[in-house]
This record gives sequence, structure tokens and C-alpha cells, in this order.
Amino acid sequence: MITNQKSLFREKYLKYKKKYLDLKLKQKGGSFNYIFDRLITSNKLNYSENVPRIISMLGENLIYYDRRWTGQYFLRVVNQYGKELNEYKLKQPVINMYVTFDRIYVLFFSSTTFIISSYDYEFKEISSFEIKKGWDDNLLIQPYGMVIFNNQIFISDRDHECIKIFDMEGNFIRRIDFNPPKLILGKLIIMNENILIIVNNSILKCSLDGSIIQIIGNSKGESGSTPGLFNTPSDIKIYDNNHFIVSDLLNNRLQLINFDGTFVSEIKNISEPESICVSNERKDIYVIEDEDGFQSIKKFINIK
Repeated sequence: MITNQKSLFREKYLKYKKKYLDLKLKQKGGSFNYIFDRLITSNKLNYSENVPRIISMLGENLIYYDRRWTGQYFLRVVNQYGKELNEYKLKQPVINMYVTFDRIYVLFFSSTTFIISSYDYEFKEISSFEIKKGWDDNLLIQPYGMVIFNNQIFISDRDHECIKIFDMEGNFIRRIDFNPPKLILGKLIIMNENILIIVNNSILKCSLDGSIIQIIGNSKGESGSTPGLFNTPSDIKIYDNNHFIVSDLLNNRLQLINFDGTFVSEIKNISEPESICVSNERKDIYVIEDEDGFQSIKKFINIK
């Protein structure tokens, strides 16, 4: 059985490598060249029940949230080759996580409250606090994106249709509202002292006080498939000081965007990319791909 699984894994690996071998990104004035390197993990290939949902870099290793169909939850750490280095069993499901140079922040969900806990890289808990569920300013209803900046926690709340900001002990500081309302807020980053947040089918750039600077993509939030437009963007991550990457879910691609909002390049033929991260040194890209209901983490290496 083990031999058969290894053979199947190898067969699928070669299939994916051939599929992506000629995949390249071109940038005016230079080049971003990526090829598919390897499967990091896949619940289709090894017949396990783990479903990776959220990924981030942990130094030069990879950390991902693993939700089992049996109702178990884990954070797992693997190296760049997919070898598992550590795991931590969780008591509750995870909404999002954010990794700094020395801590892992995890936003948990329960029926009546939300919990933000911080851990060191060995999963030793450092701090934890609750934010109750409700409609008041100091409460949350449907938190989604989370980022830590200047010792403050920025959380996008889909039902409140705003970004809420808390201190590192969970005390409410302020909120950022957007006009018009009825927006579907997604994940966010803070880059060059600006907030970039997924809003409907666009990326909204605003200052830290909430002043809107630019709408990247369709200004009305409508979907599109041409370069620079999006159809259900699911994640956004910083690439370098001048670029960010968006996982363009229903266009089955990743898009590299300049900070000024101009399209740079893309990686096509990635089936419904859910979550992405970029390695700090090599700028390798890791993607959670959903293909026919099966999730896998794929690595694309930078051969620039």
C-alpha cells in the first residue's frame, strides 16, 4: 500500500511538473521567471483527510493550518521540500493567522467569542485574549483578514463592513469605515504605510486613517478576466517593497501587481488558488490550490 501511494505520488508529481515547466512570468524592464517545483502536501495524493486552508512563511519554513474532516485542527510546519518539522494540535477552528519575526498570531473562532492567541515558533503560548461577538464597536461579527502593524491588530469584519483596530491586549482603538457600504471585505496587508484590502472584486488602497487612495481593478468592484482585473480574489501578500501578489481565485491565476496599481505579470493555470505566501529570501511562491474539491500546497521556484 505504501509503495502504491509513493508510485501514485511520483506519477502525479511528474504530471504537475510537466504541466508547469514552461510557466514563466515576464516583467517590463526585467523578468520574474517561475516554474512549478513540487507538491508540498496533498490530501488527494496521500489519501489523508487533511485540508490545508491558510499558509504563511515561518522563517524559511512553511506553516499551514490543517483542518481535518474529522473535526481536528492543527498548525503544521514543513520545510521547503515538504518534510514535516513540527505540529501543534488546536482546540478550536482557525479564521486566520499572521506571522511576525518572532511570533505566530492565530485568530480562533468559537460559538460566542473570538480568541487571538500568540505563540513562539515552538508553539509555546505567550498571550491570549477574547473579543466577544456582537454589533458594538469593540466586538466582532465575522472577522476575516488580520494583520499586525505598529503593535496594533487590524481585522477586517465582513458583517460590520469595516476594519477594526485593537491593541495587543484586545482593547478597541478605532474602526475604519468605507463608502459605499455593502462591501465584501477580504484579507488585507499593510505596505508602505498603506492598507491594501480585498473589497468585492477589487483591491482598495487606503491610508492608515482610512482615506481612500486608489481602487485597483474594476472601480465598481465588478469581476473581470483581463490582466489587472480580478474574479473573487481570495488572498493578498507582499512580494517585495514595490509589488504584491493576489490570488485570483476564479480566474485560476496569481497576479503580480505594482504598488502603484499597475499589472506586472501573472501565473496562469492554477486551479482556484485559495491562499499564498512568498519566501523571504528566494521569493519562492507557495499556493494552496483547490482542484476538483481536493486541496494541495504547491511550490513555484523563482529562476530569475
